[in-house]
Amino acid sequence: MKRAILWSVMIAIALIMGCQSEEAVEVDDVVVPEQSEGFFWETEHDGNQIYFLGTAHIGVEDMYPLSDEIESAMDHTDLLLTEIDNSSEENTQALMAAQRPHMRLPPGHKLDEHIDAEYHDELEDVAEYRGIDYGMLNQFQPWVVEDLYNELMIMESDYDYNLGVENYLYDNVLDDQTESMALENYGERLTSVRARDLDYQTYVLEQVFKQNEEMDSEEMLERSVTAFRAGEEELLDYERVVPEDVDNPEHEETYLNELLFKRDEKMADRIDEIVTERDGETIMVAVGLMHFFGEDNIRSLLEDKGYEIERR
Repeated sequence: MKRAILWSVMIAIALIMGCQSEEAVEVDDVVVPEQSEGFFWETEHDGNQIYFLGTAHIGVEDMYPLSDEIESAMDHTDLLLTEIDNSSEENTQALMAAQRPHMRLPPGHKLDEHIDAEYHDELEDVAEYRGIDYGMLNQFQPWVVEDLYNELMIMESDYDYNLGVENYLYDNVLDDQTESMALENYGERLTSVRARDLDYQTYVLEQVFKQNEEMDSEEMLERSVTAFRAGEEELLDYERVVPEDVDNPEHEETYLNELLFKRDEKMADRIDEIVTERDGETIMVAVGLMHFFGEDNIRSLLEDKGYEIERR
């Protein structure tokens, strides 16, 4: 079983949920098909057939198989591109090794001295869930505890990281004739999005705790997964803007820029670079669905480079 590399799933989904208009489609109004429709696009460029699949990083068994069109594209894929390449135990161990130098607080620091006292119970919950001594947990950087807390929220839900779309693709696309490749440098992404200064990390962790109090985490997860299964864009009606009523606009702006804008620009450039190097191949780009919507997303950035991308 692959170990998931967690990336602020609850905040990312809350970003989608938080900007829903009053007229937004409700989950109960959406008909979920037997085979997931997904968010699926295609183009031909520089002699290559390219498919784009906006993924859900968590899932349920009933999500599979995917639509016939997606399954057919999978069968013909020569190169699978994902955010990070977690397709093998060797790759997973390398990703975990990249995390270790950034996991602990500087000597003399304790996490609960930086986190508001109202959230200390959540820290204790995380320690109990992982079977970790509280004193050891108290030495971790906030981003590590954020990942562990996300893991706890998923475990208590009906969803599973191991049933996320990327894992399904790894199991059903990759063989001796199919390559896999990462679009992002994991170490760079870790330090730019997650392992930043302590004040920023503390703010993000407290926001995760706060949002779980204010929103139903199961509902957030259901909305994201249902959107993927139905291919229903209206469930993802959001804008890439910082709301006016946030606690720290500067940190929120940094988070939005690092999580979406900068990553999408780098991934679009990397996709274009790879496509230019290939000839006559079928390439599937599978990244989180939020990277295909909103201002300056991967699709729009590639369209600016001359790609003509159509929804399937």
